[in-house]
Amino acid sequence: MVRAVYGDRGGRKYVSSPWPWEVVMARKSVCSAAVPSRDERVEALMEQLRPRVEQAVRKMVERAVDVPEAEEFGAIEYEFREAGQALANDVRQASLASRKKRGTSGAA
Repeated sequence: MVRAVYGDRGGRKYVSSPWPWEVVMARKSVCSAAVPSRDERVEALMEQLRPRVEQAVRKMVERAVDVPEAEEFGAIEYEFREAGQALANDVRQASLASRKKRGTSGAA
């Protein structure tokens, strides 16, 4: 007889079975139900990032509208590139923080 313990954050449940594969299969189904789907994770990150994205895009659009014609292809290009890099960094940090909350690790 095999006895396994599984649970999530404090709650323990015990399963006894003469067939060890049943315990493993039961354990997998419990764990997979608690993990949010890819689409749910994407939507959660989008909701978290939306205010920063909108702020960054608005700042870039305002700068593009206000820039004198003589400077259209000068320093503004660097400002836009830096804004894009800052936005990409925000996405990366939010993604890493999300993984830490779920207790998973990404590729190093």
